[in-house]
Amino acid sequence: RVWFHIERPFFDDRETTPLMRAAATGDYCNGFGSTLNFEEWTYINADLTLHFAREPVGEWMMLAANSWIGPDGRGLAFGELSDQHGPVGRAIQSLVIARR
Repeated sequence: RVWFHIERPFFDDRETTPLMRAAATGDYCNGFGSTLNFEEWTYINADLTLHFAREPVGEWMMLAANSWIGPDGRGLAFGELSDQHGPVGRAIQSLVIARR
């Protein structure tokens, strides 16, 4: 489990919302949920899908990530997204896996 606090704004002319923070946090599933050695493998996420059960609140988001690696160069990274009040949603990424 990793807690994220995104301090810099995504846009100069608007406030970074908790939903933006949660979406950015979900994009880290492939990195923090990987079981592969980074020096030997690449595991690029080809997409990102987010599902929310409720609107996130606050500036801190937590990601509990994991991954499934297939035998043919494909995999999935997925994680639970939470704020300080508990779970808010899930993130999932399709992975393209290759040796470096």
